[in-house]
Amino acid sequence: MEEFTGVNFLKRMENGTLAFIGDSLSRQQFQSLVCMITGGEDRPDVLDVGREYGLVKVHGAKLPDGWAYRFSSTQTTTNFTYEDTILRIFTHLRKMEVRVQEVQDKKEE
Repeated sequence: MEEFTGVNFLKRMENGTLAFIGDSLSRQQFQSLVCMITGGEDRPDVLDVGREYGLVKVHGAKLPDGWAYRFSSTQTTTNFTYEDTILRIFTHLRKMEVRVQEVQDKKEE
């Protein structure tokens, strides 16, 4: 397996979106990915597109319902949406297009 680089990841994900939906564990995965792509640096090609996904901080909230960033060099978007219950996740997914490339049965031992 080749070493992860942000440049290669963005090329493979060109014009795509990677969404993390869930609780604090999903948020940490989202934050780690963004950090690995950017090297922890502020970059002018990273655009905050949270409003496009309805991810805004409502009055009185400590945090928004999530974050979304687009890497303008490849039009790749990654986002995190906080959902605390599975019912809300399914409701949210009905509004999204989900593509699965491969599903494999787990071999019983």
